[in-house]
Amino acid sequence: MPHIEVLRLPQDDARRARVLAARIAYQISPDTQLGFAFAQGADGLVAQLQGQDQPAFLISPVASANRIGWQRQDIAFAARRRFGHWGVTAKAEFGHSTDRQNTERGGAFENIFAGGKAQRFGAMLDREMAEWDIALGGEWLQERNSFFGGHFHDAFGLKGADTFFLDMNAAWQASPMWRFGMSFRQGWTNANGDQTIVDRAYLQSRAWSIDVERVGFVRNNDRIALRFAQPLRVSGGGLRLNLPVAYDYATQNPIYGLRPISLIPHGREIMGELAWRGALWGGYASTSLFYRHEPGHYARVAADKGVAFRWNSRF
Repeated sequence: MPHIEVLRLPQDDARRARVLAARIAYQISPDTQLGFAFAQGADGLVAQLQGQDQPAFLISPVASANRIGWQRQDIAFAARRRFGHWGVTAKAEFGHSTDRQNTERGGAFENIFAGGKAQRFGAMLDREMAEWDIALGGEWLQERNSFFGGHFHDAFGLKGADTFFLDMNAAWQASPMWRFGMSFRQGWTNANGDQTIVDRAYLQSRAWSIDVERVGFVRNNDRIALRFAQPLRVSGGGLRLNLPVAYDYATQNPIYGLRPISLIPHGREIMGELAWRGALWGGYASTSLFYRHEPGHYARVAADKGVAFRWNSRF
């Protein structure tokens, strides 16, 4: 009989030989679509189901796509139903709110994730009106063991957080060649926990973006666009810590008091990007010039500026 051996991959090879990402969408009826994604977020699914035609910026995101901290997406779902000129899209996403560390293993850098689970649920109502596309939506983010993407020592008693986002998007097709767009995101975050040290933790956050795009810049079907944006930034709130503020020598006990700590950054990142996309060298290319003032919302940090380029082709 022939000798049969079980194929076993070494640990390093098995770790590398994994599916990186996948996405699929179904048209189950003329007015209903479903989508599923693995190792990708729900925002890409929603854009695909809605048939969005947005400027292809490589660096600056639309405001409604801003995220809290560093998140790894494991699996996502989306569903869309049309009612005439109206459309309703629901989404769900499951992953982790994580810390990111770079370590070197075997000469290759990889990401190490450690943190609690995070899940997002949202719905958006959109409407087409002549030259206007308008969308209004809400999103609920539930974090476990993290607060607005940050991790605290267990002594603080923070067990997670709930964040609600309100999203508004509008686009105006002024002419066949010119398109103007804007997006706004407002968030409210409340912490969950046993309030051992943190008596109250509440945040407000905000992001916005505005852009303009022209079709037919050099050729008939190429596009050039300009966007200014503020990434998601804490705009209000913070922590109230129940801390020892004095000592009672008569009873030999500490005296506790509430001390507020603001989490509003001193800096404000404003991002600008000039992007072009079109056919090039038998494929499709995108390139952009970008400038970030006070990147990461760190005050007095040197500006980040550069050039990005991407080219792809089918073969």
